[in-house]
Amino acid sequence: MTVRMRAMLIVTMLMLSLSVIFLLAGNYFNEKYLDYSFRRFDSQLARSFEISVTETERRYFNAAHSLLQKGRILDSFLAGDREKLFLELIPYYREMTAENPFFHVMHFIDKNGVTVLRMHRPDFYGDSLTELRPLVREVNENRSAASGFEAGRNGIFYRIMVPIFSGGEYAGMLDLGINADFVVEAVAKHFQFRSALFLKKSYAEILNSRDGMIEGGNYYIAGTDEHLFQALDTEFVPERTMLVKKIDGTYYSFHTAYELREHSGEPFAYLVVAQDINAEVRDYRNARFYLALVVLAFLILAAAILHYSFRSMLREIEEGKKNLSAQQRTDALTGLPNRNALLSDLGSSSGSVMILINIDRFKEVNEVFGIGAGDHVLKEYSMCLRDYLSSLESAYPEIAGGYVLYRLGRDEFVVLLKSRMELAEKIADSISVKTDSELIDYQGIEISISVSIGISGNREKPLQSSDMALKISRERKRAYMHFDESMELSQHQSNNFFWLNKVKLAIKEDRIIPYFQGIVDNRTGEIRKYECLIRMQEADGSVVSPGMFLPIIKKTKLYPQLTKIMLRKSVEHFRGGNNEFSINISTEDILNKDIVLYIQNLLRETDAAGNVIFEILETDNIGNYEEIREFISEVKRLGCKVAIDDFGTGYSNFTHLMNLDFDYLKIDGSLIQNIHRDEYTNRLVKSITGFAGGMKIKTVAEFVSSQEIFDAVNELGIDYSQGFFIAKPKPDTKPDDLA
Repeated sequence: MTVRMRAMLIVTMLMLSLSVIFLLAGNYFNEKYLDYSFRRFDSQLARSFEISVTETERRYFNAAHSLLQKGRILDSFLAGDREKLFLELIPYYREMTAENPFFHVMHFIDKNGVTVLRMHRPDFYGDSLTELRPLVREVNENRSAASGFEAGRNGIFYRIMVPIFSGGEYAGMLDLGINADFVVEAVAKHFQFRSALFLKKSYAEILNSRDGMIEGGNYYIAGTDEHLFQALDTEFVPERTMLVKKIDGTYYSFHTAYELREHSGEPFAYLVVAQDINAEVRDYRNARFYLALVVLAFLILAAAILHYSFRSMLREIEEGKKNLSAQQRTDALTGLPNRNALLSDLGSSSGSVMILINIDRFKEVNEVFGIGAGDHVLKEYSMCLRDYLSSLESAYPEIAGGYVLYRLGRDEFVVLLKSRMELAEKIADSISVKTDSELIDYQGIEISISVSIGISGNREKPLQSSDMALKISRERKRAYMHFDESMELSQHQSNNFFWLNKVKLAIKEDRIIPYFQGIVDNRTGEIRKYECLIRMQEADGSVVSPGMFLPIIKKTKLYPQLTKIMLRKSVEHFRGGNNEFSINISTEDILNKDIVLYIQNLLRETDAAGNVIFEILETDNIGNYEEIREFISEVKRLGCKVAIDDFGTGYSNFTHLMNLDFDYLKIDGSLIQNIHRDEYTNRLVKSITGFAGGMKIKTVAEFVSSQEIFDAVNELGIDYSQGFFIAKPKPDTKPDDLA
C-alpha cells in the first residue's frame, strides 16, 4: 500500500471517527437539553401547585374564621344543639359547595374529639377516624390552627382545622374538608394536561371503597379513568423518576408534579401529570436525522463542521450559564445584585468597605399593612438608595463608579465601597438622615421608615463584622457604627462580666435606687401618679441607666433581687402618701413563686396596695394567661391596680386586653412620638384609645416630649401623659422639680 493510500486511509478513518464522535456528541447534548426542559417544567408545575394549595388554605382559613364569627352558629355549637347548628349552617354549606364542587365536609368536633355535627355529600356515610386523625390530635393538643392532606374513609382530603374558643377556653374545632381532586382539576384548568393521584397502598387501606381506583405496583391511582395511567402498571415510581412511554402510538412523559404530604410532612400521595411529547420526540428524531445527513454530505469537511458545531454549542451553553448566573445573582424584587453576587464579589475584591443597612422594625410594616406593602416598601426604598448614592457622587466624586448596591435579603441592603472608612461614614450618615425624612406612599398611606447601619473594613469577616456593628448601633440608638476589634464576641463577654460584677457590688453596697417620673392628668393638669424606674448609682455618685446593665442581668439569677429591691424601696418611698406609683414587672417575675409571695407579704405589711400599680410589659411573652390572670386577680383583691405597658409593639395586643383585667393601658412611645405628623399613626392611636375607653380602661401616653405631641395627645382624649416634656425621672417627687 502506497504512502498516499495510507494517508488517505488515515484521513478517512480520522474523518469517520470525528463524524461518529460528532453524532454521539450531538445526540448526547440533545438528550440533555430534553431532560433539562422536562425538569424545568416539573419545577414550574410544582411551584404552581404550592401556590394553589397555599391559596386554598388561605381561602378556607378565612371561611372558617368567618363562620365562627356568626354568633348563632357558635352558640349552637357550644350548647351542643345539633339541630339548630344544622339549620344555621345549611345556607353557608350550600353556598360553599356551590362555589367549589370539591368542598364536601363541614365538621364540628368538641374538645373531647367527639363529633357534634358533620355535614357532607349524601354518598358519604361518616368518618370513624376522628380520634385517629393526626390533625385532630394536634389541634386538641396545641389548640392552634392546622392544615394538611389526609387520607380518610371517603378519600383524600385537604383539611383546614381551626380551634374554637369561648371566653378564652378551648371548646373544640371546626374542620373543613376539600377533596384532593382539586389539584387534578387545577392541572386540567391551568395547563390542559391529564393527571392522576398516586396513593400509597399503605394509606389506601383505610378507604371505604377503592372500586374506582387503578392498582399499579405499590400505588392506587385515583382522580381519573384515563387508560394512559392504566398502561403504566408497575413501570412508574412517582417519587423516583420521570418516565417516557409510547401509548397508542403517542409518546407521553409522566412527571411527578406535586407531593401530597400529611401535616407531619410525610408524603402519602403524588400528583402525576401526563404530557403529550410527540412534537418533542419528533423534533428530537428530526434533529438526529438531519445531523446524520449533514455529516454524510460534508464528510470531507467534517473537521470544520465538528469545530463549528462544538463552538456553537459551547457558545450556547456559555450564554445559558451566563443567563442562569445572572438570575442567581439578581434579587427578583428590587433588581439589585443579591447575596450570591455579594459573596462572589467579596472573594474577588480587596480593600473594600461594607455598609450594611437594616430597616428598623420592618416586621411591623408587614404585620400592619400586609406583605404586599412590605414588598412595595423594599422596592421603593431600593430606588431611594440608588438616588441617595447618585446624589452623593457630586459631593464625593471619588465614589463615582466605585460602589455596588446589593439587597442582602429580607430588609437588609449592602453598599460595597472601594474607598476610605471616613467617606463610608459620611455616606452612612447621609443615608440615615435622608431615610428619616423619606415617606413611602402605599395606596394613599405614607409610611415612614428608619434604618440602622453598620460599617466594616474587616477583610476576613466583612458580613459578620458589619452585622455586629449594626446591632450595636441599634442598641446605642446611633445612626451608624463602624466595626472595631472591641466589638468581638470575647469583648462582648467581658463586657457582660463587667456589668455583672458591678451590679453584684451595687446590690451589696445598697446602690440600686429608684427614680420617679411624674405622670400628668390631662384633664386637671396635676401630677398625682409616678412611675418607679430602676437606676444604679456608681461609687462616685454618678447614675447608670438601666439600658447598660438590665438586659444582661435579666439573664442571670440576680434579676429577682433587683425586682425585690425596687418593690421594697418604691413602697417605702410612697408609704403613707396619697400618690399612686407604678412598678414594672415582667412575666418572669409573675411566674416566679418567690417573687409573688414577696409581693403579697410586702403589700400586707405596709398597707400600700391601694396606691400600687403593677405595669406588665406587652412586649413580654404574655402567653401564660392562667398564671398572669391569677396574679392580677390576687393583687387587685389586695387593692392594687394593673397596667399593660408598651401597648402597640406586638400583634396580640387586643387579645391581651380582652383576656386580662387591666386598669390602665400605656401606649408605646414609638406610636406617640409620631402622632402629630403621621396621619396613620394618629388614627391607630385613636382606635386604641376608643377601644380602651369602651372597656373602661384608662390610657397613658408615653414619650410625650414636646408641646405638639402633648396637644395631639389631649386632642385624642388620652387620660394621662408621661415624658420628658412633663417631667424627667428624679430621685425624689418634689412638685417644684416636676413642674
